[in-house]
Amino acid sequence: MRTVATFESDKFNLSESKEYFMNEGCYGDDLGKWLIGQLRAHGIETDPEPEQEDFGWYFNYTIGGQPFSAVIGNVEGESWFVVVERITGFLGSILGGRNRKVPDSGVTELHRILSSSPEVKNLQWHHWERFRRGGESAFSSGSSTPNAP
Repeated sequence: MRTVATFESDKFNLSESKEYFMNEGCYGDDLGKWLIGQLRAHGIETDPEPEQEDFGWYFNYTIGGQPFSAVIGNVEGESWFVVVERITGFLGSILGGRNRKVPDSGVTELHRILSSSPEVKNLQWHHWERFRRGGESAFSSGSSTPNAP
């Protein structure tokens, strides 16, 4: 399963740094709030607000008793990425468990929201390892659905 979504959208701020940003260009708070609202509208439990990281934002959500984290950032101030991770605790996180064997339900729900939004353009799903390594191959190997091999 592909667990990293990339897309373009004019709906979310990618140009105006806010005074509460941890770092200049730490965009994504409005995207996080929107995703939280969309998930809640479908009866999914979420954090009340997104939290800030040094590069972007994240929030947690739970589907069928399984906790997930959505990590939000931008690529060169032009497009967005959302990484779906499973919550594994401290030791599991250190050992890289957050990005292994991510249950389909957490990815499928975000795909449904993103793919049905008219504000989201060029939605592509990527494998975590390729995305993490970066470079052109990380993006040229995307798929319009997370289920593609």
